[in-house]
Amino acid sequence: MGAKETLVPKSTIKYTGTFDFKSLKTVLERFFDDYNYDFSEEIYKDKGKGVLKDTVIEWVCGRDFDDNTKLILKITFELNDYKEVVIDNKRVIEGDLVIKYKAIVERDFNNKWKGAKRLFLRSVYDKFINVKKQEKAAHELKKMTEDFVNEIKKYLKLK
Repeated sequence: MGAKETLVPKSTIKYTGTFDFKSLKTVLERFFDDYNYDFSEEIYKDKGKGVLKDTVIEWVCGRDFDDNTKLILKITFELNDYKEVVIDNKRVIEGDLVIKYKAIVERDFNNKWKGAKRLFLRSVYDKFINVKKQEKAAHELKKMTEDFVNEIKKYLKLK
């Protein structure tokens, strides 16, 4: 396992109202395709409590920046106390949506620098030689995360 650095600490977007979650997922899938990020759904938990439901979905989105660095965005969608309703012949969600996200840079994700001596060499390499490339990776991940947040806010019509 490589070294992980959190660039954007866990942050939250909250929304209460009516929204088309299926459409939001499609918008975000297209967003990650545009940024060449792969994503996988790591968790899907659904529980009902009478008429209202709770669902938790966790995505891990990432892409290799180079052969040593991976850019990762972890996202958790929490749909709380919601019910499905039909508006204009379309199934939508009425309830609370909480989106938590965190951006991480993982170095040596493929364990090429395993072992004490190599770990020392990697730290020297990262600190003195590879600085510009690391700065570029960090900038790219922060920019993508900012665009991700703006995309959600635009979709949900938040400020």
